Amino acid sequence: MGRKLFRTWTIAALTVLGLSAAAHAAAAGFRIEEEPAAAASAQPGAPVIEVEAAAADATAEPGAPIRLVFKAAPDAHIVLGSFKVLYGFWRIDITSAILRHARPAAGGLVLEDAQIPRGEHKLLLQVRDDKDRQGEMRVSLVVQ
Repeated sequence: MGRKLFRTWTIAALTVLGLSAAAHAAAAGFRIEEEPAAAASAQPGAPVIEVEAAAADATAEPGAPIRLVFKAAPDAHIVLGSFKVLYGFWRIDITSAILRHARPAAGGLVLEDAQIPRGEHKLLLQVRDDKDRQGEMRVSLVVQ
């Protein structure tokens, strides 16, 4: 029973972010809402993740680029291969689905033409530095 439920949730999460053309066509736009991070979980000197998108303050067109900027402390460097995206309450790892729509950019990644269906999608973004400190950011993507 538990395995079937997990598989159903995994398929649902991949479908949600996944990348269905019909869902993408139906979406009128999206916005990004940053959620307050838990101060207790922050490590001193941990990397900082910033989201730069037109959707941060207003509704953006479907497929509008989203830039993720990773900032390390002066004594460290970002390990780009450590980047993870976890979806929803169950924190399902959807990193590979997201990376299919990403390209490296100075200081981070640019997500282009992600096909996100309507609704609110809670994500936890994580990245580590070469001193093994983890930075994270919680965001909600609201697709209208």
